[in-house]
Amino acid sequence: MGAQMAIIVMTWENPADSTKARGANERAKEWRATVLRQPGIVEYSAFVNRIGARDMAVDSFATVGDAAAFLGSQDFTDIVTEMKAFGVTNIDTQLLERHADVPEALRSAQR
Repeated sequence: MGAQMAIIVMTWENPADSTKARGANERAKEWRATVLRQPGIVEYSAFVNRIGARDMAVDSFATVGDAAAFLGSQDFTDIVTEMKAFGVTNIDTQLLERHADVPEALRSAQR
């Protein structure tokens, strides 16, 4: 079996200050562009939590090596540093790869 796809899941809470939150949202356009330039990036998705305060981004990479390289890069450091400067808090990042028992996405049976 070859290299497996990996994902980075990042969650955070936007600042309560509306001016800082707007600034972070504007800057996020450039952060997304930076992620999309990374070697091995397959897909980028973002989610807004309508129930709680935590938002989420999911970056899919061709391999765990590609994902890990991004996490160790100056680009990633710069993004997190800027997020914190805008008052973004509770930033959590996870690097996940496919489970050996479920090497591909499953779906329910079609009728």
